[in-house]
Amino acid sequence: MLDNSIIYLGNEYGEFRDGDSHRTDNMFGVVAGGAAGKLQQGYYVNYQKGNRRPYNNFLITLFNAMGLSSADYEREGVIGFGEYNTGAINNYGYSQWVTTAERRKPLSFLYKGPVLG
Repeated sequence: MLDNSIIYLGNEYGEFRDGDSHRTDNMFGVVAGGAAGKLQQGYYVNYQKGNRRPYNNFLITLFNAMGLSSADYEREGVIGFGEYNTGAINNYGYSQWVTTAERRKPLSFLYKGPVLG
């Protein structure tokens, strides 16, 4: 049953620093299940320090694994999912990942199904 499921455990808070507890630094997430072969299993991945993709792309990965396309989650004319804060884009070096096409992409190392953007 787990091979056909997605179980995600996460937290909206990361590392507390400089009086700010709502940060994405060192924010954990655990994914179990294979989503019927759509998710790569068996890895510890620290994707933020690797290719610096925004957390939004991780959520899009889960949406695509569940069969949701961008038309299912995009709201109010915002391309992609969630907030794309200019300060965070500059502070975390996300500028190359926030084009229209990149905002709709799942994480390629984790997602093995068809891109539904």
